[in-house]
Amino acid sequence: MNRIIAFIFLVLFMQGCSSFEVVTTKSIPVEKVIYIKGEAQNSLFVKANNWMVNNFKNAKSVVQFTDKESGNVSGRYLLSMVMPASDYAPASYAYATINIKVKDGAAKISITPESFVYVKNNMLTYYTEEQSQKDVNSLIDSFSTSIKIAEDNNW
Repeated sequence: MNRIIAFIFLVLFMQGCSSFEVVTTKSIPVEKVIYIKGEAQNSLFVKANNWMVNNFKNAKSVVQFTDKESGNVSGRYLLSMVMPASDYAPASYAYATINIKVKDGAAKISITPESFVYVKNNMLTYYTEEQSQKDVNSLIDSFSTSIKIAEDNNW
């Protein structure tokens, strides 16, 4: 009887394991140009830099380069932990590179999620490609909203 029960558990376990699939995501940039009539490059640069600082709340997210003259701001952003550390492997994370360019009347944001590996249908996988795409689109929407807000200098 014990052998039959053990065999049933083994078969069920093997069926569950067979549905695991290792997925490597593609690194495809997502871009958006936002037009803001009448805004100077200097003002848009300050807004872009402030947006980066406000969104890069984790110590693993860093603004890597800023150049006010050319209107460029770029950084590496932590999207999420993909899988936690275990006895067999270190934790893995998903990052994205964010590049913002501004000029008089326009801002362009480009977010390129770095390729990462995860295991589909695994309870230890915290983050997937679909979640990455949602987060990238959310960041672009957040930037688009933030860059259009008029600054209140009356304080």
